[in-house]
Amino acid sequence: MIVLDDVALDPGQVECLLGLLAGGSLVLASQRPAIGRHGISLALTGLPDDAAVELVIAELGRPLTGEELAPVRRLIAAVDGQPLHLRQAAALIREQGMTPERIAGTAERDPAELDRLSINELAGFLGRRPWLRPFPRAPPAPHLPEPEPLPAHPGRELTPVLRTPC
Repeated sequence: MIVLDDVALDPGQVECLLGLLAGGSLVLASQRPAIGRHGISLALTGLPDDAAVELVIAELGRPLTGEELAPVRRLIAAVDGQPLHLRQAAALIREQGMTPERIAGTAERDPAELDRLSINELAGFLGRRPWLRPFPRAPPAPHLPEPEPLPAHPGRELTPVLRTPC
């Protein structure tokens, strides 16, 4: 079973993946149905508004102020109550000091921007803490010799071909 989350594939790409799986299963989470005639699409709704507010409060580690509640509700509407985006937003408020108003405006323009902001924050976080980076003192990869050339065949020219499976 292959599980892909938050991907944008068209039906042709999904069909290609299914062909490569040779009898395996594919679970695909995306903004739009993409499975076509090869399976079942289910709409997964986000959290109800009150549960979404509670999640943001829990992720912030503090209650919302009176002026923060309205922008947080706008944020919830902009991301359709998706828990990952709500957690990202709360982390940006908590760690970066961004205001709920700014986060809500960003999400209203483009919810995917929360992904980019979160990735940038994580990169900065790891940059400030080199001991958290994967294998900070890993030895360099060994040098591999160059591959030997293919034997010549008189009268035939060998042309390397790169093929994608789909």
